[in-house]
Amino acid sequence: MLRKLEKNWLLIIILEFAFFLRAYGMSFGLPYIYEADAYVYINRAVVFLQTGDWNPHWFGNPASILMYLLAALYALYFIIAKSFGFFNDMQSFTNYLRVNPTYFYLIGRGLMVFFGTLSTLITYKIGKKIFGKKVGLIAAFLFAVIPIHVGASKIIRTDIMATFFILLSFLYCIHILEEDNLHSYIMAGIFAGLATATKYSAALVILMIIIARIMRKGRTLFRDTMDHGVSAPLLEGW
Repeated sequence: MLRKLEKNWLLIIILEFAFFLRAYGMSFGLPYIYEADAYVYINRAVVFLQTGDWNPHWFGNPASILMYLLAALYALYFIIAKSFGFFNDMQSFTNYLRVNPTYFYLIGRGLMVFFGTLSTLITYKIGKKIFGKKVGLIAAFLFAVIPIHVGASKIIRTDIMATFFILLSFLYCIHILEEDNLHSYIMAGIFAGLATATKYSAALVILMIIIARIMRKGRTLFRDTMDHGVSAPLLEGW
């Protein structure tokens, strides 16, 4: 394990740099609220915990995966804070969101930083899979510093999470081209579904799976044709 980490020291540095760029300044604006979309997701996540009703009753993005993950993190936050006496019950926890939303926003932004950093790692894996380790490292570095992704990773929106799931689905599409096994199709489909449940426009990723299937079958057909084309004269000679 240590040897493997030593060989990937450059990747680790890139990932640390990606994390730093996304985490730096993530507390901007707080405790004041400038993100209208973020409050919708945060408030709905807290309502999940308060009412026990896990139906969002709002499917604008649809942002379902984001709200459920936020709810899970806020539940953990509530349990820990309550154990230290900061909250008496869920009502006091909910009221705290109205009074001081800082920690709720920091938790949500931390989640975006996490997915943004992981997306850098997946970008490396994709580049390495297709073109080799050097290209993978270059791709990861460029992804780590791209301004639009760094900036989006500091705010609570669906774009960063959707991008992460799209990249994972694409990675398994590459596996489909190489191996064409059921596991790759299932994983590509799962991550495509998660991406779509995060942001509707991500549904286009389904086309990648279809294209991967067509390309794989095309390769197989071409290879079989070539094999038969080459072997037939040899067999006739025997």
